Amino acid sequence: MSIINCQLSICKAKLCAGGFLISIVIAILVFSLIVLLHELGHFVAARLTGVKVNEFALGMGPKLLKIQKGETLYTIRAIPMGGFCAMEGEERSSEDTRAYYNKAVWKRAVICAAGAFMNLVLGFLLCVFLNVQSPAYASTTIKEFAKDASTAQSGLQVGDKVVSVNNNPVVNASDMMFSILRDKDADEGVNIVVKRDGKKVPLTIKFDCEEVDGRKVFIRDFNFVQTPKNFFTVISESFLDGVSFVKLVWFSLVDLVTGQVSANEMSGPIGVTGAISDAVSAGETILEKINSIVYMVTLITINLGVFNLLPLPALDGGKLIFLALEAIRRKPVKPEHEGYVHLVGFALLIAMMIFVTFNDIVRLIKR
Repeated sequence: MSIINCQLSICKAKLCAGGFLISIVIAILVFSLIVLLHELGHFVAARLTGVKVNEFALGMGPKLLKIQKGETLYTIRAIPMGGFCAMEGEERSSEDTRAYYNKAVWKRAVICAAGAFMNLVLGFLLCVFLNVQSPAYASTTIKEFAKDASTAQSGLQVGDKVVSVNNNPVVNASDMMFSILRDKDADEGVNIVVKRDGKKVPLTIKFDCEEVDGRKVFIRDFNFVQTPKNFFTVISESFLDGVSFVKLVWFSLVDLVTGQVSANEMSGPIGVTGAISDAVSAGETILEKINSIVYMVTLITINLGVFNLLPLPALDGGKLIFLALEAIRRKPVKPEHEGYVHLVGFALLIAMMIFVTFNDIVRLIKR
């Protein structure tokens, strides 16, 4: 029996290893797609605003494949992470009239924002892919309650349309659920505002909670009115889902900065690969697995878009701040000063990446 058990354990280990290798391949493809579209945003914006692009690269490190087309060199590099769009005069050292820093401020701002914009567009399109499969969509209007529902006893009524949770406006049902989940004291009372008979009514609603994996999770004891599917509701619901994802990312960052979430819970590429592995194993049918992966990709691409627009050095958002200062002052910040700021920001980003990678490895070993 011990030999059989040992053989079974080896087989399981091989299956797990094979599944993780598949997840790594999928993760590489996911990151490559997201980075490609991000850099494609910069590339298209640069071409439309008349900026010369010297190289458009997917990946980092040594060149594996290169194709010269016109004035731009297109390359695929050895390390399948990241990429870049190298524009003429990004360091303000070119006399070329088509150099990046020789263009108007608004054109440079468009180029900076275009990468994150493409990530958000991808997120919206993936939301459309998911929503087009649904027969209907949950609104924020209460349809019915479970028997002896705590929320009904707290004052919530059938027909109430929830408009805000803890002073945060909600755009759809998933956004409302996330806002409630952020409240660690949902069993003691969540402050919500509902629209009832045309008037806004403030309520304090109590939820029954249960413990899941050491965390307190509230129990939703009501159902929502469903919105039927048509072309317009697919588009509107996909847009609202995109907004909900943006809010999720933003409030997660806020919770991290304010200490409500531990920095040890941050994840990097390894952690994301693990999450993708979970997504691959989720669901029974191929479509369910695809939808699970698509959901993860949606969260990742919107996360990247929002994070890149943060006003931090070395990020697109940080560059936009310097462009705003240039527009206000009517002259650019000294190149060396801006360079120092971005260098410090880049060093901090590298330090953060090392930290989250270490956390990912520790979690992977424990797992």
